[in-house]
Amino acid sequence: MVLVAITALVMLGFAGLALDYAHVRTAGQSLQAAADAASLAGARLVQLDSQASQFASTRQAALGIALANDATGEPVQLDANPQNSPAGDIVVGRWDRETRSFTPDTLNPDAVKVTARRTSSAGGGPVALYFGDLFGAPTSNVARTAVARADRAGSPLVLLLSEGESALSLKGNAVLDALQGNVHVNSEEDCAVSLKGGVLSAQTLAVGGTACISNGSLNALVTEGAGQRPDPFESLPAPAFSGLPLPTIEGSGTYSPGYYDGISMTGGTATLEPGEYVIGDKGVRLRGCSRLVGDGVFLYLPKPARLDLAGSADMRLSGPTGGTYEGVTVFQDRKSLLVNTVTGNSRLELEGTCYLFCGTLDLRGGSGSPKVELGQFVGFGLDLSGASDLTVTGLGLRPPVGASPVLLAQ
Repeated sequence: MVLVAITALVMLGFAGLALDYAHVRTAGQSLQAAADAASLAGARLVQLDSQASQFASTRQAALGIALANDATGEPVQLDANPQNSPAGDIVVGRWDRETRSFTPDTLNPDAVKVTARRTSSAGGGPVALYFGDLFGAPTSNVARTAVARADRAGSPLVLLLSEGESALSLKGNAVLDALQGNVHVNSEEDCAVSLKGGVLSAQTLAVGGTACISNGSLNALVTEGAGQRPDPFESLPAPAFSGLPLPTIEGSGTYSPGYYDGISMTGGTATLEPGEYVIGDKGVRLRGCSRLVGDGVFLYLPKPARLDLAGSADMRLSGPTGGTYEGVTVFQDRKSLLVNTVTGNSRLELEGTCYLFCGTLDLRGGSGSPKVELGQFVGFGLDLSGASDLTVTGLGLRPPVGASPVLLAQ
């Protein structure tokens, strides 16, 4: 009888553990569902929201959806976390598709991370256990996390408007990294995309004609015969300018918005204050170790102005965050058929869209390793050769017109 009594107690203990384990798992599943739904609700609005409001609409959407769910009979309560602490319940940031990682970011967020909790310090308290008292643990802390991201499938990060062959061309050891989005080539010609070397990586590659890969590596879901996409900036007006231009920017200093004859530097650092700049016939020509930097800057290149970077030149600009040219950093005259070049060991970094329309971007790595980072590229063509490197990040783009389609990332 003693053995039976002891065995009965042990069996009762195991039964209690099993029941409490199932109870905790049920709570975890409920919290996961709430976190999934709340992160999706927040991600739909995060690109429309603003840092000035601490992403109040995004956080409120996540809070409301979470409260509509319950875990073991208690509504799921989130903390708004307006400071965007990485350990908070609602965190806005960016999702890196290549590394499958989330980073808090309030400057260019495209994702929302939600942690739904039932713990002793948050979320309505811990989950009460049925038999936990027998083991000195009457409650259990449970938390689940989800990350949802805005889907950029409707807005290619690279859109080439050319109707001819080799609209997109890679040779040598060139690299085109657009893993944060998609590449679309309008040309319906054979070999509209030509890989004779290098690596092209993207979520998808859509081409109106065909892709010819004789060498190199293509890491993307390919669709041939995809048809053409319209120019997303066809209604964007060119800025008005008249009169005599200001003298060419040739050396170090801080410059105000306006109409300049050109930017031609062989050294020093020129800082552009926020605003609109029209760069005249001389275009942007950087040589040596010259640097051109600025935030909230819009550059317009009327014909025959173009970008020409060589040597160890460095050009780093971010586009306007509001107004007519929101999210557009460089706009070349639609009638300009010129080639814009980045060669040598030069660097070009633009947060926002580089819009060349009839212009092409040519990265030549014969005598160096030019590196370019663009938020988005919309133009006539791309030609990468040698050891050139182009990364398209999706940073600094104008927000979508309506709520974004969203996907669970994690």
